[in-house]
Amino acid sequence: MRKYIFITTFIVIALQSTVANASDFFTIDESKLKAEMENLSELESLINLQGYTRSELFDQNNELAINTLHPSYSAVNVAYYDDGPPLGIPSFWWGFCFGGIGILLVYLVTENQFETRKALNGCIAMGAIYAVFTVIYVIVIMSTLNDLP
Repeated sequence: MRKYIFITTFIVIALQSTVANASDFFTIDESKLKAEMENLSELESLINLQGYTRSELFDQNNELAINTLHPSYSAVNVAYYDDGPPLGIPSFWWGFCFGGIGILLVYLVTENQFETRKALNGCIAMGAIYAVFTVIYVIVIMSTLNDLP
């Protein structure tokens, strides 16, 4: 019976480490990123030299501003939100899936206390679920150890 407990524990640890090492989820298209950054640099120089605001550029139908700043036209439109979550993923799920790193990411990207609190709630929820499953796992192990001769 101890063999089965050891094998089960080993499998759980192995599965957790393979999920944690899946690094190909977030890939970056370098050419698209470089093009967007060049547009942003042009737009920044235009704003700094001319003194325009974002709304004034939209009012003038400035193509550079529309292509770079408007969410429906931008190539990296998932990164544009006034007060929304990062990359369009709800802040709760950032905290739930990534824990402290997700909370930090939400805080640094949004700088919004409400969004950061939602990420913290997600982290707390994941911790509670993890604690419940750990307690159940320990109870199952203890009950199987009591059945041993």
